Amino acid sequence: DNVLFTEYNEKEDLINTVIGSIAIRQKLERVTTKVDIGLEKTLYKNNQSLNDVNRSIMVDLGGALTERLSFSTSFSYRKEALRGDDTDNTGLALIGDRTSFQVAMETTYALTEISQILVSFAHSDSDRSQDGRVERNKSHRLSLQYSHNLSEFWANSTGLASLIYQNAESDEIDWSTETIEKYDTEIWQLTLGFSKALTELFNFSLQGGVGYSQTRQALDQYAGFPPLFSETESDSFNGVFSGEVNYGGEYLKASLSAYHDIRAGSGTNGAAERSSISLDLSRRMTDKLRLSLVTSCYLNQNERENQEDLDQLTLAIKPGFYYDMGDDFVLSGGYTYT
Repeated sequence: DNVLFTEYNEKEDLINTVIGSIAIRQKLERVTTKVDIGLEKTLYKNNQSLNDVNRSIMVDLGGALTERLSFSTSFSYRKEALRGDDTDNTGLALIGDRTSFQVAMETTYALTEISQILVSFAHSDSDRSQDGRVERNKSHRLSLQYSHNLSEFWANSTGLASLIYQNAESDEIDWSTETIEKYDTEIWQLTLGFSKALTELFNFSLQGGVGYSQTRQALDQYAGFPPLFSETESDSFNGVFSGEVNYGGEYLKASLSAYHDIRAGSGTNGAAERSSISLDLSRRMTDKLRLSLVTSCYLNQNERENQEDLDQLTLAIKPGFYYDMGDDFVLSGGYTYT
């Protein structure tokens, strides 16, 4: 239903997807390497102009350098046609053709037997085009996290603290109106919290804090004479929080998570307040059959001087199944409603 994700030109269609992938794994004494290469062919019965091939490559490298120091690094490249199926990353039902590249590095160091520090860095670069509009995004994210075992004072609990900095640049070009919009966003977030295991099967975590964002906007319009140029700047303080409850039984696994924070990336045009709640269920029916259901709801909001404010609610429901056929063969399927 509504394969174009539009209010005015809704079209129904039957979509078939053929997926092929190659996975390579190598495990040495201290280092593990993973390589995944995938091709995904999407076939529309009636709207064949939407047929496309998605390509991806992901490389992960990680291991322990010493007893206290471990590391991991990852690289990913994707060339894909978005049809509202990227809600997990953006919280938005985006459409268009996108090419994206991301590299991430993470290091964990054990300060003592009960405390450790984690430092991570990620860089992402993406281009998305749709109906004469081109969106280019570049982002850097640096995170510092500290954890300390509190079991001496509170059984099976860990104290958590994190500091996150993100810089995001976004350019939007609309060839039909000869308009260029530019956004430069800086985001800082500080949170404190804890995690606790109530039983071997049941655990939860909770973190809260404050976030600050500053966005500089520039609008260049070349359609008229003389051309128009304008610049604005805005900032805001916001509360941020995240929480998660997990249950891991023999037959049933469940996870309920929620968060509210500040994000910048594809489709947001600078900083956006994003709220989310997600439920992930997995039920083992037999030794070979497992059923799953993932339901997520996202709310993205921001206020802008040069264009319409963003206030978008997105719902995604994904039931699926996984069947082990034996001899290294599996059969899986799913349905996505967005």
